[in-house]
Amino acid sequence: MNEKGNTLPLVSICCITYNHESYIRECLNGFISQKTNFPVEIVISNDCSTDNTQLIIDEYKKQYPDIFRDVSPHQNLGAIQNFYYTLNKCKGKYIAFCEGDDYWIDENKLQMQVDFLENNPEYGLCYTKSKKYIEKKKKMVKNDFGKSCCLTNDIINAYLIPTQTILFKRGSFLEYYKTINPLKYNWKMGDLPLTLWFSIKSRIYFFDRVTAIYRVLEKSANHSTDFYSSQIFLESSFDVKKRFVEEFQLNGGMESQIEIRKEEIKTQSIKDIAYIYELDQFYLLKDEKNQLYEIFNNDKDTYANVLQNQTIYLNSIPNEILEYFNIG
Repeated sequence: MNEKGNTLPLVSICCITYNHESYIRECLNGFISQKTNFPVEIVISNDCSTDNTQLIIDEYKKQYPDIFRDVSPHQNLGAIQNFYYTLNKCKGKYIAFCEGDDYWIDENKLQMQVDFLENNPEYGLCYTKSKKYIEKKKKMVKNDFGKSCCLTNDIINAYLIPTQTILFKRGSFLEYYKTINPLKYNWKMGDLPLTLWFSIKSRIYFFDRVTAIYRVLEKSANHSTDFYSSQIFLESSFDVKKRFVEEFQLNGGMESQIEIRKEEIKTQSIKDIAYIYELDQFYLLKDEKNQLYEIFNNDKDTYANVLQNQTIYLNSIPNEILEYFNIG
């Protein structure tokens, strides 16, 4: 990695973390391994972890004093407020984002993305594929995560952008933060409204290449094993989409699409929770959308059989899932 020294960084790596002592080294090593011909800073914010996360961060700060900038708050902010707090501390022309439990595996990730944005000024954000790692089972999911999802309508219909891979222009982010003022809406996610903004105000580019690992934890924001927390998260995603449709007067029937999809929240919540519990046959159907949709909406009995065949997991699956499929 090219150290910034006394010069302003071209890229700020924004990393928020909380109780990630088991994962943060892998995350930080992914940053350090980047090969770039431009200066980089790592802006890290530990949200008052109660484990040894800060001690590990301090080790890296001592070893790489010209790269690491610790902006950790003195009191717990919560994930979303810490997300925006840390982004606003970044100084680079571009910002890359990766939470402390995820990590990068491609040492050329930043160079590739910066080269593209520098040579294509009409683009404001770019991203790549990632792989999903199920922490509960210590297992990598076979299928890659991330597809071309570059238009506003694409993002509203299906969010397929791995957040740990994005790189975007800081100036456009600051405009978004000032114009939208996202914290006032109490949205439960930061990535969806941000990428919607970039899809409207600039162009988005997708690299068909895996550069990162997304670690799926049982209590992560968008994959909570608490059925009702998952439902609240999904409801918030619909609120984000509706707000952007109204704010920017988007057409094409998007508003009606959002209302229709909102009725599917219960099924979506169950799908997300089942995925955490690594019901393999369930996840493998993910890309076969028509078949998956039919199973959930037209043939509960068939899917109930899938669940019953995964007997090793039944005792740990939340009651909401078992009740939904009438599994006793």
